[in-house]
Amino acid sequence: MLTIRKMLVKERTKFGKLEGKYHYMGETHSGGDTLRLIVEEDGVWKALLVWGSACYCLKDRDAWVEWTPTTRAERQKLVVQNRRFTILASKGSEPNLASQTLALCTRELPRLWHENFGYEPLLCETFCDMEVSAGTCYRAAGWIPLGETKGFSR
Repeated sequence: MLTIRKMLVKERTKFGKLEGKYHYMGETHSGGDTLRLIVEEDGVWKALLVWGSACYCLKDRDAWVEWTPTTRAERQKLVVQNRRFTILASKGSEPNLASQTLALCTRELPRLWHENFGYEPLLCETFCDMEVSAGTCYRAAGWIPLGETKGFSR
């Protein structure tokens, strides 16, 4: 059974090394509200997730939630972004691990975020590099694709 928990300070080095080794973009160095999560099975690390502040403005997201610029400014911090999602198993070795991890994280993230930052997020967002992954695990976990970005940085 998969469980999820916040990374402990003493685990930061191990977390970073594994993220750097297993994620195609390497280790992330996030600022602001950041939550690093570890997904385990029987004490064995299976996946790593890094959550942080969302993009300031995304046309498709803002249209989907029907936010005006004023509403977006008021509620921006209630959207959190999955900045890194790292599976620590070789591809295909543990079927459904990615979608199960994402579903678990989506259920537990509001509580974990509230424990750390004092408020619960309303929405989660992420990006998939379509040259690397089709994002199938996100769809299987119930995420809704809203569109494509223009590829600009924050």
